[in-house]
Amino acid sequence: MLSRAYFLAAVTLLTVISSASNQTSHCMSRADAQQVADNYQNLQTQFTEALVMVSLSEGFALYSDSTSELINSGCNGPVPMGEATFSSRDAFLAGQGSQPNLPFYQFGLWHTCKQVVVRWRFFNAPLIITGIMALETIPAPPNATFPWLIETVYSEFDSGSWLVGLGLLIPNCDSNGTAQYSRKRRALPMIGHVI
Repeated sequence: MLSRAYFLAAVTLLTVISSASNQTSHCMSRADAQQVADNYQNLQTQFTEALVMVSLSEGFALYSDSTSELINSGCNGPVPMGEATFSSRDAFLAGQGSQPNLPFYQFGLWHTCKQVVVRWRFFNAPLIITGIMALETIPAPPNATFPWLIETVYSEFDSGSWLVGLGLLIPNCDSNGTAQYSRKRRALPMIGHVI
């Protein structure tokens, strides 16, 4: 009876180990996560159509209200806020491909099995722009250049500083660079009940 219990425990343990092994074989390593982050960084700093084709999945989409705000220049369109900024790899290719290369660096990286989160910084004189992006990935097909393809990007950053760097937003600062506010108070709409 005792040996039957040991046998059942061993079978259960092997099943759990086998199941865990199958799950981790589909998880990216730290090196894979860094490669995914580097690929997306290179799409900003050394953009090429070839890199787009080997780094992004066919179903790629990018969601970034920060980027949409820059495209919209403070207006309500053409890109609706809260929706995909680029809804396909081809749209990203056309949009990002028309922009100058933007040197930025990574200063934080975290990952799960199929997601990579990166904090990044870009110097846009006179200000520093900091952002964060979450990259969802899928395993690449056999014989692909990289083992993981980027399927979806969620990215947000300080678009106000970007607009200042482009000369489209003129800050109201004193000689020390401190913001100057008028005495006029803005009235914000109330949401919910006041306690």
